[in-house]
Amino acid sequence: MNESLSVKAVSLWIASLLVVNFSLVRPLVGEESTDTPVGESGGCVLATEKFSKALTLPEGSRSEQKDLYQEAIGACPGYRSALYNLGLIYYEEKDFEKAREKLLAALDTGSDRDVYVALGNVYLSQGDSKEAAEYFRKATQNSGDDVRGYVGLAVISEQKGDIAEAEDSLRQALQHNTRSQEVYLALGRVLEKKKEKPEALTSYESAERLGPSDAGITNAIARLYEEQGKEQEALRYYRKARLLDEKSGDSILGLARLQFKAGERQGAADFLAEREEDLASSPLSLGKAALLLADEGLLDKSRVFYQHAVRLASQDADVLAVAALAAAYCKDMEEGEKLFRQALLIRADDVAILNNLAVLLEAKGDNKAAAELYRKVLKIEPGNELAQRNVNRLKGRFDS
Repeated sequence: MNESLSVKAVSLWIASLLVVNFSLVRPLVGEESTDTPVGESGGCVLATEKFSKALTLPEGSRSEQKDLYQEAIGACPGYRSALYNLGLIYYEEKDFEKAREKLLAALDTGSDRDVYVALGNVYLSQGDSKEAAEYFRKATQNSGDDVRGYVGLAVISEQKGDIAEAEDSLRQALQHNTRSQEVYLALGRVLEKKKEKPEALTSYESAERLGPSDAGITNAIARLYEEQGKEQEALRYYRKARLLDEKSGDSILGLARLQFKAGERQGAADFLAEREEDLASSPLSLGKAALLLADEGLLDKSRVFYQHAVRLASQDADVLAVAALAAAYCKDMEEGEKLFRQALLIRADDVAILNNLAVLLEAKGDNKAAAELYRKVLKIEPGNELAQRNVNRLKGRFDS
């Protein structure tokens, strides 16, 4: 059987679904900003009191913080720090329209690199890479050792598939700041995409040395050691990642993979079952666990995990796509097709999902529908090798 027709060929595209999202926005300011307003009527004095009170609230007081920032802005409309912090709260809540409104209002009070970076991230989250790039470029001007704008530009280039341009932005960032953990982390990811695994590992290790300790970085190091066959090193780093975050999906999955590789099939399956609720904190991790179990032939256990993932995140395209892959592995082809189509209702032009669905349709024998999807991929991404190869192969086979 041609590899592109096998169910496991679907896994070739999973990497593009699992890209780590980088936050480019700084956390809420922790002390009174230099733009403390001064008003003639005393309204801005009251605003400063409200703002200061918001900063003293304990973690988990987001609703109260929002109210206080809104009161501060009501008393003194040009209070940039209150507008900025309120914009960040809306961003964290994924209310991007309100986030943009507040951040643009903050920008009206004067240029500010933090606001440029925040707006770049908001536009990026909304899929407007052109506007995002404009604000990230502004953030790079006279930026000193603040390299967040360069990282933002690299993320946009990576999303466009221009890995060389992404690397160039990150190399420029390193010319300004050789001690940015964020840059080394992003560079490691870009080098992985270039298949330069040793260089990527070096970059991740640089990020880890710079601190603070981060489970995501530690997991990335563990995964590269695992790919190199250095399983003891991988085990050490996965364990370290779990100490940093016991619910870390990547470390749980990594430890389970190592158990499977060691022939401890039942132990690995039990380990995943025991940590299903930890994995549920990230539905995508549940989907990945389903794939791992299906790959080991544990189809009933896989179904439990992918169905759980869909129940938790039925409107998340990435979760639906990974669950669809797991369903395909389990030979639940109708369910896999349904989940892929649900994912496409959310992200209609996602080439990875389109290619995966096309492969699944081929496995079902619907060559004509598969070819139509490959052609759609080529309209979106003309250089897509898998789609081009398969659409050429399928010519004249629609009746087969």
